[in-house]
Amino acid sequence: MKLNYIIIGVIALGCIASCQRDKKVSTSDDRDVILVRVNESSQTRSAEEASPQELLFSVPAILDNGDSVVVNAFISDMDEFELETRGAAITNANIGTRLGSFPTSVYKDGATYVDETGLSMANVTVRYQTSGDWELVDGLYHWPSDGSDITFCSYAPTGVTGLTNINWHNGASLSFNYSLPAPAGADASGNYSDAMNQPDILFAMDPQNENDRVKASDGKRYADIQFNHALVAVRFTRGNIDDCTIETIALKGFYGAGSATATLTEGATVHGNATTYGDKLNFTWTTSGTTKDYVQSFNKELKSTDASQDPTQHTVTGASLDASSDGSRTFMMIPQVLATGATLEIKVKERIHPLTVVLTNTTDGSGNPIDNKLKDWSGYAGKIITISVNSVKQGELVDVEITDQVSGKVKTNAKVTNTKYGDPVYVRVAIIANWVKADGTIIYPYEVDNIAGDSNFEGVNTDWVYDSDGFYYYKHKMAPNTSVTLFTKFTSPAPPSTIPDIDHLQMTLLVQGFDASKKAEMGSTYGWPISHYVD
Repeated sequence: MKLNYIIIGVIALGCIASCQRDKKVSTSDDRDVILVRVNESSQTRSAEEASPQELLFSVPAILDNGDSVVVNAFISDMDEFELETRGAAITNANIGTRLGSFPTSVYKDGATYVDETGLSMANVTVRYQTSGDWELVDGLYHWPSDGSDITFCSYAPTGVTGLTNINWHNGASLSFNYSLPAPAGADASGNYSDAMNQPDILFAMDPQNENDRVKASDGKRYADIQFNHALVAVRFTRGNIDDCTIETIALKGFYGAGSATATLTEGATVHGNATTYGDKLNFTWTTSGTTKDYVQSFNKELKSTDASQDPTQHTVTGASLDASSDGSRTFMMIPQVLATGATLEIKVKERIHPLTVVLTNTTDGSGNPIDNKLKDWSGYAGKIITISVNSVKQGELVDVEITDQVSGKVKTNAKVTNTKYGDPVYVRVAIIANWVKADGTIIYPYEVDNIAGDSNFEGVNTDWVYDSDGFYYYKHKMAPNTSVTLFTKFTSPAPPSTIPDIDHLQMTLLVQGFDASKKAEMGSTYGWPISHYVD
């Protein structure tokens, strides 16, 4: 484990008399002085071990040009990312250059520790210096002479708006209240664009016994401060798609206020070939108040990047998801069981409907339970959820065809045919429509929502289920060489009078299908909402 030494206290080397100029401070005095160092990370990993990531969800969608994309979310430990940013590994540089200082309170036998010189260690400030060292403000403190345990309790950063009632309960446990700091204002819909206003709150509780104190070759005694993240980070990245402009990302229906308690777990944690010995605070959150929408807006076209190849791509910028910024806009959210209706919404310029992931479904369409990790984020303190938009890879999609007839402003007999020899398939269809100029230039999207309620469509087959991802799913298996109709007639409405130069409406039907035997795989691996398929 890499450790940065933070020296708390300065040993005075003053001359008592001219005849004693060469006298050094005794070893026993050195050993009595309290010094502190901070663990670089709450975990240590062997170099050979790959960073583990657990799939949280994978949702496919399409752009208006017909390209398929997928929204992937992976959850992992924050200290997998060696970035100087919120939601990253806790390093000396993060604590020092970004935070400047942190307070430490020390407790002994259920009360604030007062050393034998009479100095009380209540809310002592540890301050970073430009040299890279640290100093303990206003005091030179000593270990208990009887060798008894004392517990160091620390947090950072100081002065966080909304962080109140911090109580260490005399070193036995931690409790506090927190509410996400409000931004300067909200938009017309009451949405808060406040990713910039969400700090990464760190806490540490570290009992130090006699055997732990001799930490350095010079015999000096150090207390290890090991910070833990109290919140869950939600970071957005752009994957390996070439042309895509993300306009807004929103976490909708999330709690932003609550109270927490934390207790200490001591012991060893094994990571592959490496073992970490240390202390871990386990946070239990109780949310309060009403939910809000937390929104981040972007306005730049994104560059093609592959986040898996470069850890610096695991960032979100001030104006885009380009990799050129420092990632300081990571959302820091309270760990919580998500409220009903909590969703992730990504608005893409090249898509009429937002990419929407409902995070609170506890059963599928047939009443069967699904993985509850989508809904229960209560245990995600110290975790980072990395969400990326990538080109979709959906595994062995089969050939299916869709046909229709067009006459003037009327499209008829939209029909899907299974052309796969010998095997039944499941299919889905997306309807993409835009108003265009005479030369084919797209100038305005025509929103095609659930066609069952659209008066411009006739003869809609009720065996198709509309999903918020923009696809219509045919509920049944399709045998080889069979066809099924989506609708019998569509009549183009009049163009919007407020939009000039519209010549006609252009509608495209995109069909995808897969071998019915791969139903489970398409759901678990590629994120298809297979609950729409009922047989």
